[in-house]
Amino acid sequence: MDSWNPCQDTIPIHSWLHPWIVYLGESLKPIYETVRYKLGICLNTWHASDDSAHAILLPWRTVFAPQNMGAFLKKYIEPKLTSVLRQIKVSLSV
Repeated sequence: MDSWNPCQDTIPIHSWLHPWIVYLGESLKPIYETVRYKLGICLNTWHASDDSAHAILLPWRTVFAPQNMGAFLKKYIEPKLTSVLRQIKVSLSV
């Protein structure tokens, strides 16, 4: 898990981790914290015009607890979307 880099790895982690949810269930929760952390690092360089964030996060929408997913989106996605909307608003008002 330490060597996993979501920004560079070509095989998404959900493709090999999700099949184990059926067998390991709640015991995977500590791993989800690491997944969120590393996805967050990757999203620091993300720009809202790039649709890759949707593809990266979509497989986790039903895996992460709603409050965890909400907090994650608020921290990493919402600020970037807000920034883009402000830029659009400024360019339209000129």
